[in-house]
Amino acid sequence: MDMRGFLGMLNTRFFTNEREWRSTAILKYPDMKLDEIEVIYPESPDESFRIVYNGGNDIELYAYGNPTPVAEFDTTIVKDYMLNFKVASFENYETGLSPTAEDSVAALVPYQIIRVKDPNQQREIKIWKQEPTEGETEADGETPTTEDLERVYAQCDDGELALAQKFAWDKFRAPFYAFLKKPQM
Repeated sequence: MDMRGFLGMLNTRFFTNEREWRSTAILKYPDMKLDEIEVIYPESPDESFRIVYNGGNDIELYAYGNPTPVAEFDTTIVKDYMLNFKVASFENYETGLSPTAEDSVAALVPYQIIRVKDPNQQREIKIWKQEPTEGETEADGETPTTEDLERVYAQCDDGELALAQKFAWDKFRAPFYAFLKKPQM
């Protein structure tokens, strides 16, 4: 095999590892055709919430475990949060972990669980913090980090573990109280 005008090794352009070819897109709601979003923080249940979307400005917000919708909340902030669900992807399915280590991560309690329900399906994404890279420090350059600053482990419905960029998934981290109306001063 050759590529016209190319001199060098082709194996970097063509690979057979299925995990590297697969689509990493997990959430795709460009038209916002979703019914419900539930975000659970197992270690902080008071920050967990559920959003029910009936289209347009018909939105209901619930504190986690409470069957009564919140009377007053900032619909603009909720709608802005919902825009994050237009598209979200993992980085790749190559975690660099052995199957045993992947099983160990999956056995831990995730720090966040995201459930999205649309007319056709329900998705569940679990996210775990990743151990820090050796020598990685906080912004001060001296304090060692307690977690990886760039990546997290994530798992979707099929149970397969993947790497996800914190930059892309931190936008889904919002506590329940962030949607409440601020008192007028």
